[in-house]
Amino acid sequence: MRALLIVNPYATSTTAVRREVITRALASELDLNVVQTRYRGHAGHVAEGAARDQYELVLALGGDGTVNEVVNGMLRVRPPGAGAPLFAPLPGGSANVFTRSLGLPADLVDATGHLLGALRERRTRSIGLGLAGQRYFCANAGLGLDAEVVRVVEGLRARGRGASAAMYVWAAVRQFCAVTNRRVPALSLERQMLSPGGGPSGRHVVSLHDQPALTFRAARPMAFQVDGEYVGEHEHVMLRSIPNALRVLV
Repeated sequence: MRALLIVNPYATSTTAVRREVITRALASELDLNVVQTRYRGHAGHVAEGAARDQYELVLALGGDGTVNEVVNGMLRVRPPGAGAPLFAPLPGGSANVFTRSLGLPADLVDATGHLLGALRERRTRSIGLGLAGQRYFCANAGLGLDAEVVRVVEGLRARGRGASAAMYVWAAVRQFCAVTNRRVPALSLERQMLSPGGGPSGRHVVSLHDQPALTFRAARPMAFQVDGEYVGEHEHVMLRSIPNALRVLV
């Protein structure tokens, strides 16, 4: 199978040695080409070329931001239903929400072994994606608090700080305190957001599932994020569900 591996060499949870190990493992079973990204947006441009050149499989080694770039690059050339390459993500970031949602191991080497097994057994699945304007998202999109957290963390990383779970928790608490008062309901909501048992609940919380579209409007411009990447401030956001948008190796 002709495959392209797109590698983010700056991914936070990988090393050059581990990347070399998994590249050799993949090349033993695939007709593999490898491209390392050099700048923000490069992964998307490379994925566009892979879709045009009719690669059968595209793999992305990086975090959720790299995954988002690659998926959008492929689908710009071959939209859902137009025969985009099979896709396989490999965890290399600090969160790896998308790979975890697919049930892949958190460890890079273990995830590579899992995907090679899926390749031999031809295990694939069609998944839905979200669409925010013209941009697809694989894991999540948010307007407000979560996007403010992403903006803060991106600013810290731009100044040389490494991303970590503790950094996200600190940023979440800091931003939450900045936008709420300290009444008891606010404190209760904060505890729910940071607990491992699930998301917030209560009479001020709206929870919807399997909606074809959702529209959010704010009284003022608010931070917006897509798959963990800050994409500016918006007053109006429409999110749409695109079923069976992408075939993934699982």
